[in-house]
Amino acid sequence: MKVVVQDSESGRYLSPEGRWVAAADGARDFHSILPAFHFAQSNTSVRFRVMLYCPDDQYLTSMIDGAGTAQAALPHDDAATFLNHTARNPRFGSISFPDVPHHSRFHLN
Repeated sequence: MKVVVQDSESGRYLSPEGRWVAAADGARDFHSILPAFHFAQSNTSVRFRVMLYCPDDQYLTSMIDGAGTAQAALPHDDAATFLNHTARNPRFGSISFPDVPHHSRFHLN
């Protein structure tokens, strides 16, 4: 089971490189729902869904919806809404979610 982020409007998925890709198989696995939600919220500028995805049987279900608060990139750029985080962390492939506390008390209302 993977935890992935999907752009609600385009249906594309956030890849490990920070681009939006068409296939859920190419999506980044966040391993946990809250880190995925908070990462997408602070690093994208789109309405998004955090999804559970099972590659074995192509099962996909939405867990939570949200809206990104990052500044939008150019409207037709394939890397549109790509993550402000990349500039701060050149080792994008090994992001550790420094903005999300390990002992979280977030409540989803």
